[in-house]
Amino acid sequence: MDIATIRADLVKALNLISEAYGILRPYLDHIDNNTPEQPDPVDPPDPVEPPEKPSKADWECYLDRYADVAKNGPRTSAWAERHYREWGKKEGRVWGCVEEPDIKPDQKRFHHYNPRAWDERGVAVILCPGDKADSARIGNTFLKRHGNLDKGREVWAKYDTPGLIGTLEVVIGGKAYRTTISDDKEMTEGDCWRS
Repeated sequence: MDIATIRADLVKALNLISEAYGILRPYLDHIDNNTPEQPDPVDPPDPVEPPEKPSKADWECYLDRYADVAKNGPRTSAWAERHYREWGKKEGRVWGCVEEPDIKPDQKRFHHYNPRAWDERGVAVILCPGDKADSARIGNTFLKRHGNLDKGREVWAKYDTPGLIGTLEVVIGGKAYRTTISDDKEMTEGDCWRS
């Protein structure tokens, strides 16, 4: 076999790989950017399903809450429902509108935030004792419920993303609680506030 034949075969193989990557890239990008990772997965509570004919408020709330979803598709109920059913539910996203409690900025529903958990491999949010969250995210990065508890407290985590900063949102019982993580230092709340 001569060098020209080997080169031609390599070019064909690279073209096939490039074509396959082009086809798979949207799916891989979606997984890389939106799918939380977690050791020891725990089944989340049953998610709320969009009704046969969702109200305008529900699908608009879904798109308003998740800017990444809104920018990747048309602003329609069909897109919001499709995203939720195909990806959002698996990612721990919350469908529809959630009640926003009237809370002060310093009233949180988490015990502490560790920006460098597991030997600086990821982040962890530890909730207040007895709280069970529907979802948790920092900015557009979704966390997953960890299979193990921290002294009886629920843990939400994301590997391979140490030092996340931004808005921490924890949805508990359909209510969204938010606080701002402004730097990548550990935050301890200590006394947990109750609504």
